[in-house]
Amino acid sequence: AKDYASLANDLLPELKKLDPSGSFIAPSLAGHGLDYQKALYPHGILDHVDGVSVHPYRQKGKTPETILPNYEATKALIAQHNPKKRDIPVVLG
Repeated sequence: AKDYASLANDLLPELKKLDPSGSFIAPSLAGHGLDYQKALYPHGILDHVDGVSVHPYRQKGKTPETILPNYEATKALIAQHNPKKRDIPVVLG
């Protein structure tokens, strides 16, 4: 998580200079990766992304609605590690 954040913190400002109209969504997690998000966000990546992407695959037999607790947990982590209080949506891929 620390290495990913370091890469994103260096790369995303440069990409925004090249394309100020672009939207940059990260980290595109397979599953919800709440433990990874907890490790990632304290390193400042939320200062540079325009959205957080997760791919909340459900196990067989689980309905799509079972994503709601994970979604709320992600929103809470974003709020906790977003000192600028920017609107950072969660994108479900």
